[in-house]
Amino acid sequence: MNNLSKIESLIDIYNNLSPKNKISLMSYGLFLEQSYDNKKFLSTTKDITKLKPKLIKPSADESVFAALSRLKKSYTMLNIDVMFDELSTLVSSHIVQGKNKKDVIIKLESIFVEEYQKQIKERDKC
Repeated sequence: MNNLSKIESLIDIYNNLSPKNKISLMSYGLFLEQSYDNKKFLSTTKDITKLKPKLIKPSADESVFAALSRLKKSYTMLNIDVMFDELSTLVSSHIVQGKNKKDVIIKLESIFVEEYQKQIKERDKC
């Protein structure tokens, strides 16, 4: 399938979606674009304790996409590409399968915390 055919297929899919699902598709596309382009790696400094997350409080009605954005801003020292597969699978489970947003957000938060702790342990080995 060439690029033009892929674009036409995406347009057809978009046109057949409900307004709510169109918003979800656009949000997911933006998530994928931002995640793929984020090449920020954990700092090479040996003292990772200086790179603590700047935790941002979630809003009361936070969406999955807003939570992901919040976590990316809180953990700027992490390479999002390392977590991309797990994060995108989780976001997809919310969009496609209707998994509960609170459960998804809790799992998203745990992925970021676990990756941060993993990086700390790796730095401690150095």
